[in-house]
Amino acid sequence: MDNYYQLLNIEFGATAEQIKKAYREQVKKWHPDKNADNIFADGMSKLINHAYEVLSDPIKRATYDKQLREYLYVEEMKKAINQRGQIYTGKYPAGQFDFSKMKGEELLLYFLIKLIGRALR
Repeated sequence: MDNYYQLLNIEFGATAEQIKKAYREQVKKWHPDKNADNIFADGMSKLINHAYEVLSDPIKRATYDKQLREYLYVEEMKKAINQRGQIYTGKYPAGQFDFSKMKGEELLLYFLIKLIGRALR
């Protein structure tokens, strides 16, 4: 999902005036006539126009903001799940032992032996 706020280089709660000003700056920067040698200029110009169309309309903006929040939340959850998976499977850099193949009793016994071994030293 495209983040129109980042595209226009503005904060999430930007005012209508800030949106308009940022839109004008980005349109000037990416206008195809000023960037004839840049193959991305036309696409960026269209994307900037669409971002302004959405963010300048209060109803469209409210809908977009809700979708963006949901998208960002899901992305954060994916990152957290991936990190958690790495920790528990032993792929995390801090631990080299893979506990994923051990059963509950084996895992408990392993930790008890390690704990008792340390206590006896």
